[in-house]
Amino acid sequence: MPLNLKKCSLLSFQRRRLSSPRPYTIFSTPLTACDTYKYLGVHLMADLTWNNHIDTILSNANQALGFIRRTLKSGPPHLKRLAYLTLVRPKLEYASSIWDPHQKFLTNSIESIQNRAARFITNNFLPTTSVSGLKSDLNLTSLEQRRLTSRLTLFHKFFHNVPAAYSPISRSSIIFPRLDHQNKVDRFSCRTNIFAKSFFCRTVLDWNDLPNNIALITDPHDFHHSVSCS
Repeated sequence: MPLNLKKCSLLSFQRRRLSSPRPYTIFSTPLTACDTYKYLGVHLMADLTWNNHIDTILSNANQALGFIRRTLKSGPPHLKRLAYLTLVRPKLEYASSIWDPHQKFLTNSIESIQNRAARFITNNFLPTTSVSGLKSDLNLTSLEQRRLTSRLTLFHKFFHNVPAAYSPISRSSIIFPRLDHQNKVDRFSCRTNIFAKSFFCRTVLDWNDLPNNIALITDPHDFHHSVSCS
């Protein structure tokens, strides 16, 4: 398959900016250096942060929410909720296992869209009304909890489906029966915060904290359901 050189760019992942980046070429055509690149719907950044991607999905989700607010202003609550679940929430959760932020200000920014959606669905904009109660009545789990479930489900697939020779995770050789479940895995050694908050390093901690009855489930659908309900 021939490469479209107009769509090829050079993105170097590093925490420090080089004054003169090394030039790269394909078939004698120089590649344009960039700080961010969209790949399979995810915006990758040279400094290994997800701020740009999250800003983009927040903008897209806000536009979608604005559309359904204008279109379904007088619609019944069940139709508004269905529109939110179909048109807005997927924009906030695509590939979230990878970019799930640990910073509180980012998680709050993402959740604020669901908060506004809950008020729109119920047509309750009173400042004295608890938005948490509205979301509970609508059976809308917090997006942060849903991202945790998504990360654990993906980790579960790695644990059970990827051969040990190719897997980045390994079973722990030290297990305390009263504290640990039998599927405990070794933690990663992290020297930077960026690496410590990446998917594998972060999810290992959540995986090891699972109760034994959930951690030993092998079926991915049953596991996902159990984590969602826990």
